[in-house]
Amino acid sequence: MIVENIINIVICYNNASEVMEYYDELLSLDDGNKVGYVVVINSATEEEIDNLDTFGQDHDHVYVYNPGKNLGYMNGLLHGYRMYREQTGLLPQYIIMSNTDIAFQDKAFVTKLENKSYDNNLGVIGPSILVSELNSYDNPVSDERYTVNQLDSIIKKHSIPVLRESYVTAAFLKPKFIKRKKDTTSRSVYELHGCFFILSSKYAEYIKELEFGVLLYSEETFIAENAYRKGFIAYYDAELEIIHKEHSTTSKLKPTRRAKLMAESLSWIRDTYFVEGETK
Repeated sequence: MIVENIINIVICYNNASEVMEYYDELLSLDDGNKVGYVVVINSATEEEIDNLDTFGQDHDHVYVYNPGKNLGYMNGLLHGYRMYREQTGLLPQYIIMSNTDIAFQDKAFVTKLENKSYDNNLGVIGPSILVSELNSYDNPVSDERYTVNQLDSIIKKHSIPVLRESYVTAAFLKPKFIKRKKDTTSRSVYELHGCFFILSSKYAEYIKELEFGVLLYSEETFIAENAYRKGFIAYYDAELEIIHKEHSTTSKLKPTRRAKLMAESLSWIRDTYFVEGETK
């Protein structure tokens, strides 16, 4: 029996084919067959559910959980971790929470991760992220913690129609013209990109019972802020790299809907951690 030292949790939101294709991507890695694959169904057709159930039954290291409703992205990932722990009793060393539109150029990704030695207070690792369609890099998102004024400014830009339209347009166009080079300096940071988190078991155990107050967006800040407040390290590791193809289901949302959800999620983050949280 292969011990699952690493698990990768993903969400199915009407994209069962991509979910299963991503597992093939994991299996293509050196030691990829050691990675447990946890799928949480937030939304799917009956045919997709049947296909995923069969998929889980046909693979020893695949676990499919269907809560029967859309839990949202972050809460769905946490649900998958809780269910995996309850079903198997196993405590993996690393818990990857990721999108399914991910690829690996470095086939030694799993082996490299297993051979790493990090600080005992490690909370979350973020790899270097190449956005393939833009030929530009993400991560780290922020070295420094936000201020309430910074959050208020971002919320305002996503809330007021006139500001929102120009802000969304600028955010869409900027990466097409300004390419971000790979950051080659591994270091402790505040916030890491949400398409691919690697949590330590200690940190995953801490956040597994927490509740994310909104459906989508700002998961990065939720992970960052809980790590910050409890003394866990968020670490950007430039030696680990993934490719983000950016075909995730959230890209299907209309820009105005995305902006509204972003404003709601950041408002919840601000009120929970930067206003009420400071008095606790």
